[in-house]
Amino acid sequence: MHIVNIRFKPKAKYVETFRYTVDKFTEETRTEEGCLYFDWFRNTDYPGEYLVVGVWTDEGAKAHQNSEQYLRAQETLPPLLQQTPLIVQSEFPHKKGWERFSDFEVN
Repeated sequence: MHIVNIRFKPKAKYVETFRYTVDKFTEETRTEEGCLYFDWFRNTDYPGEYLVVGVWTDEGAKAHQNSEQYLRAQETLPPLLQQTPLIVQSEFPHKKGWERFSDFEVN
């Protein structure tokens, strides 16, 4: 499993419309084989920042980086941003999806 957490800071004039701007990219990414989920969140502490969390199978992650929508996003998104996005990515080769968080066990 390959997980990415990416922070995007759109320019002020794009903050309110940014989520709609990435709708097509999001829809296309979610239909990729191997995409387990791809979800956007708006930072409630810093409303000018968006976070995307993407999870793919190992094979799906490789395919995503070569997909038409990913290559197109590399061209279309940077002009909308204040700065280069920040990323944290992790690979978990033996994981297949969600697990229970036992630190907060509910009985």
